[in-house]
Amino acid sequence: MNEIAPASRWLTLPALLALVWLAHSSGAATFALALGALVLALAALGPRWSLDRGRQIVVSIIGAGVAYTLASLLLEPLPSHLTEGWVRLSACALLAAAARFPLLRPAGGPFVTFLLLFLSALFAAETRLRPGLGLFPALGAAASPLFASLFLLSSLLALRKADPPLAHRTPPPLPSLALLLLAASLASLLVLGARLSHARMMQRARSSSFAQRAVVGFSDQMELGSVGGMLDSSTAVLRLRGPRTDYLRGAVFDIYEVGRWRRSDARTAEREEDWSAPAPSDPSLLEIQALSGRTDRLFLPLLAHKILPSPGMVKIDPMGVVKRSGGSSPLRVHLQLAPRERALPEPPSPLDTYLARRVRLRLDELASSWTAGASSDLEKIEAIEGHLQREFRYARVVRRDIDLDPVLDFLLRDRSGHCEYFASGLVLLARSVGVPARVVTGYRVAEYNALGGYHVVRERNAHAWVEAWIEGKWVTRDPTPEDPLPQNRPHETGQAAALLDLARVRYDEAVSWLGQRTVGQIAVASALGLGVLGWLVARGAQRRGGAGPVPEDERGPAALQRLLAALAQAGHERLPHEPLDQLARRLPDPEAAALLRRYEALRYGGQGDPVAIEGAVDAWLGRQGPRASR
Repeated sequence: MNEIAPASRWLTLPALLALVWLAHSSGAATFALALGALVLALAALGPRWSLDRGRQIVVSIIGAGVAYTLASLLLEPLPSHLTEGWVRLSACALLAAAARFPLLRPAGGPFVTFLLLFLSALFAAETRLRPGLGLFPALGAAASPLFASLFLLSSLLALRKADPPLAHRTPPPLPSLALLLLAASLASLLVLGARLSHARMMQRARSSSFAQRAVVGFSDQMELGSVGGMLDSSTAVLRLRGPRTDYLRGAVFDIYEVGRWRRSDARTAEREEDWSAPAPSDPSLLEIQALSGRTDRLFLPLLAHKILPSPGMVKIDPMGVVKRSGGSSPLRVHLQLAPRERALPEPPSPLDTYLARRVRLRLDELASSWTAGASSDLEKIEAIEGHLQREFRYARVVRRDIDLDPVLDFLLRDRSGHCEYFASGLVLLARSVGVPARVVTGYRVAEYNALGGYHVVRERNAHAWVEAWIEGKWVTRDPTPEDPLPQNRPHETGQAAALLDLARVRYDEAVSWLGQRTVGQIAVASALGLGVLGWLVARGAQRRGGAGPVPEDERGPAALQRLLAALAQAGHERLPHEPLDQLARRLPDPEAAALLRRYEALRYGGQGDPVAIEGAVDAWLGRQGPRASR
């Protein structure tokens, strides 16, 4: 019998290379050894059980579940290495692939197993280790190219050996080896080229829009034009549950310096306080959840009463901006929409009406003409707002006179700009007529996920507005026209995006719930769950040599089955998923090969007479002797 080596034998090497790559990237030697032992054990079993397609999927799920449980028990994430999430994904894909090794006829064949291993290697490559880090620090920057080349080369060889049609061909060794090396080299270059191109694009993005983007609502200064880099991003940054609110403050600025806003020195001092308290369960409270631990800001409305953040240690500046004090966990805040009792913005000082002499000389006349007839501060602010909204145009891209202050150019010449220019213009004109005012940056709240019952704030909702001192309190004023900013007008999330975001919410909730369980609880629950799944799989498993579940469309007529049985007795067994034409090519008997091709033409092309073909098969079987005719 022409024996083809089991796919598990050849795919074990790519699996181990993916595992070594994961171990190097994560530095988790103990975890990798445990995974390696399981991979080798599954490969040593070899093809033993025949399962239907549904149970095969369950087997891969069990493999991924075992990997996830091992990660919970053994994984200790290391700083500057592959993050815990990528380690878990890589390990789950690896054991999902290895769990297919004991299957007699795995759905999709060796290629699906390879795809899972490829995903494992891809996840393991999601890091850039600094020199001296990793399980093999001596490899340095050569580690990724080396692992990628070895993995791809071994995978190409394994797929060739595990694929019956290819395995029976004997191409010349030198051209075959050259082709494998060329393919591995090209694949490695493509992988490395994609990574380098991605890194270069990210570097360029950071040096342009991202470098400015970080100061919008996240820093203590704002360059005019920095919001523009965020308006095209749909990345979700906050979720809000509870009563409706709109403006979420991130930073407040009181000093203007030729195209840049910053906090005055007197208002940079921050006091630290402990606001720790049990998380409330009152549904009437507004809950604001940050979706990333990278921001240190609590984005809060101006009306924020009984602020209860988690973590509870905070820093507060004199303008009522609240930051986290240490840590990297995503922030979660509960509050009432009512006047503040703590973290109150201080009343205005002379700085809130200050204008540089060069600015005041250019704006006094314009401010006086716009506010003519207004007697109160509120009337003055409303008059200036009206002129800005009626007579000025919103524009994402503007060209400024380089010889003129950009806000003065906006107010006196070009009359077009984005939210930062409208907010800056209102503040400077309000100060010109004696109304204290400041620029505020943060986010607008507009998008509602009806499926989840919460609001979503995305980076494109970044905005700049004004807080003015009116009748003894700070009030929010926004001079930017809303029509050109549909993302800031109330709307509902699209169905597809709403489902995707709701899935993320449920996943985060599940991870949070798991994080509150002990290691012992997780281990026991995982063992029970995997045991139940294993029992379901075992009920439908048949050992090698049994009949095994064969799809009806692969059985063929009774005469064909007799022909295949006779060929198997002669040492030419049809391999799983092997086409009839491929079997015919390797038969030494041309008459039997012709019969197989006649059946193939009948089945797939409708050509030929079934009765005549069956008679020809019976005649051939009769000539082979009594054993073949049974």
